[in-house]
Amino acid sequence: MASGGSDKTLGFGVGPDSKSSNTRSQISKSHNQSVVLVDTNVHYHANIYQENAILDQVFTPLKSKTLTIQSLDSFLQDELNKVGAISAPQTRDGLIGAEEIKLTGSVLYESDNLGITGQGNFSTVKANACVYKGKWMYEVLLGSKGLMQLGWCTISCKFNHSEGVGDTPNSYSYDGNRVRKWNVKTEKYGESWLTGDVITCTIDCDEGIVTFYRNGVSMGAAFENINLGPGFAYFPAVSLSQGESVRLNFGSTPYIYPIKGFQPMELPPTSQLKQTQLLLKYVSNQLPIFLHEIEDDMNHISTTHVLILTHIFEHLVPRMKVPYIMQGAVIPFLKQIVETETDARDELIGKLVQVMWGLMEDHEIKLCLEQLVLGLLTLYRFCNAENDYSPQHSYLYILWQLFKHESTRKYAVKWILFDKMKFPLFIYIKPPDDVILQHIVPVVWWKSEHVFDKQQDEHNRKAYNESCDQLRRHVHQLEDIQVVYGNPHIDNIGCYYW
Repeated sequence: MASGGSDKTLGFGVGPDSKSSNTRSQISKSHNQSVVLVDTNVHYHANIYQENAILDQVFTPLKSKTLTIQSLDSFLQDELNKVGAISAPQTRDGLIGAEEIKLTGSVLYESDNLGITGQGNFSTVKANACVYKGKWMYEVLLGSKGLMQLGWCTISCKFNHSEGVGDTPNSYSYDGNRVRKWNVKTEKYGESWLTGDVITCTIDCDEGIVTFYRNGVSMGAAFENINLGPGFAYFPAVSLSQGESVRLNFGSTPYIYPIKGFQPMELPPTSQLKQTQLLLKYVSNQLPIFLHEIEDDMNHISTTHVLILTHIFEHLVPRMKVPYIMQGAVIPFLKQIVETETDARDELIGKLVQVMWGLMEDHEIKLCLEQLVLGLLTLYRFCNAENDYSPQHSYLYILWQLFKHESTRKYAVKWILFDKMKFPLFIYIKPPDDVILQHIVPVVWWKSEHVFDKQQDEHNRKAYNESCDQLRRHVHQLEDIQVVYGNPHIDNIGCYYW
């Protein structure tokens, strides 16, 4: 870049009370041909050679060698347009209803209308959309394990405080509390469910089949030859006893257990998802400099990197506000970092948070933090308990790394953890179900007075004890994160209410 241009004094907001105005706009306008950022006594200079090297590092492979800071915004827009154009057009042929699906019925609702708690003897809700052809699915995330009936119904079905989904003609449901299926009559079906399970309700409106899945595993066709044709369209519907709680996902966030061949009732933002993944790739290319140049408040990051991040975040921030994008792109990006076996992983999350506070407005950072923490909670609670609890470990680890940043911790404690969710849910550890338990403990042993083969009995005893010890170690690792990172925040909650 040639010499010339004007100096700018820029304050990077680093806390919830900072009053920066149009931070990214200020930064992007602070360069002409030369760049000088002034923050108290520190001056930053970038020259043409440094700029070309950094741009080549971040945006490799470049198809053109003419990329400069001045042309970066148009370059990013072109790349995003290309990625967005690749996505195949999506339709909801066979569905009638709103694009954003909500629930109606007499229950207690969470703020997004998708988390519900039963009130009264037996409360029923149904969605504001129905399907009449094609193959569709939705997920029910169990916040409790009591008496509930989950499934589908037509518009003609009338429910009351004693009759719910499955108790009337043309309604079909599964109840994992009593392990039965319901369509006026009832039969034994499925498996007993647990808190933290994900029940997938599918309907094939072409073949007339309703099937339920528990944690991604089919429990078999529950109903066949359901009524189809004119006058028959099916709404997702759930009935709950008092105090029972669930969350429903119609596709507003990525399915935890997508079922091949069945489509979500809400169209996923595929183009935005791919665009966000591209932007995060560019951010990832800058991660090495985060460790070496970013200190307490971004005062030692080179000017060119600040400008590159500024342009990237101009496109990234609006997408991060979307729950689907947060759970489908941003959290996997963070999860990949914490699962990297390097000494630097602890620092990287903190550095990224510093960049967010520096380049985002207060209202932007707060909304993104809410989506991030809520997304982490959902994934932590409802992902399957694998042999080593590795997914839960990663999600919890991300959360506590975020909370090392004081401003993030204060805002989360004051406005999120005890206002929009229940903090104790992060202390809960989901027990493995029978299928996972069989993998973890393949050999079962118990002490018996009647042993016919002492050598085999001793072998089984050792294998059983080793499996139990391994499970105990994995659970303790998860508990260690909860204790080490959770206790300081709980002990000091009062001081965060300023």
